[in-house]
Amino acid sequence: QVGAALDVPLQWEVRAPLGPLDAVLLLRKNGGEVGRVAQPLGPMWYPRESWTPGRTVRTQPSFTIPANLPPDDYDVVIAIAPSGGSELLGEAALGSLVVKDRARLFAAPDRGIPVDARWAEGISLLRVDAPVAVAPGAGFDATLIWQAEGPATRNWKIFLHLADAAGETRAQADAFPAGGTAPSSGWREGEVIVDTHAFTLPAD
Repeated sequence: QVGAALDVPLQWEVRAPLGPLDAVLLLRKNGGEVGRVAQPLGPMWYPRESWTPGRTVRTQPSFTIPANLPPDDYDVVIAIAPSGGSELLGEAALGSLVVKDRARLFAAPDRGIPVDARWAEGISLLRVDAPVAVAPGAGFDATLIWQAEGPATRNWKIFLHLADAAGETRAQADAFPAGGTAPSSGWREGEVIVDTHAFTLPAD
């Protein structure tokens, strides 16, 4: 699904010392590249530059399928490249991947209170649905209902904070829209995103 994570278990035979490298997931259609996602080759606790010749190293990079990728069948290739670079040092075909679209909504549900606040890139917050009274230490959900004029140039993150009368943050729920399943770079014109965040209040 667009915007979803794809975990790719890999096993590497280390033959020579090399500098930092990226694992690169390439998506191709009819021989042309339509998507590219890079991750450091190796976890933070064992980066590639620490690998020594003669070892076999297992990694499992997680690649996010581009949110604006049209649903289709794609050829999948794994490659390596110098960290942050575009030149590929080698590649191997992994097979095919069926990319599906996520469920989309274009009519705003009639819930919560109207807000009609506007952000950058044509993003509007239409409504907010949250309780008006919650017991100390309890959990509750706050739902934000967004509408987009089209895809954003980046994947925006939501910072939702609950402040007391003195302005001090007492609880917060920071996350990408819809738990990361609806990245803003893949929003469509007129699309409505129902974005629920879970809070837990402090015991006092």
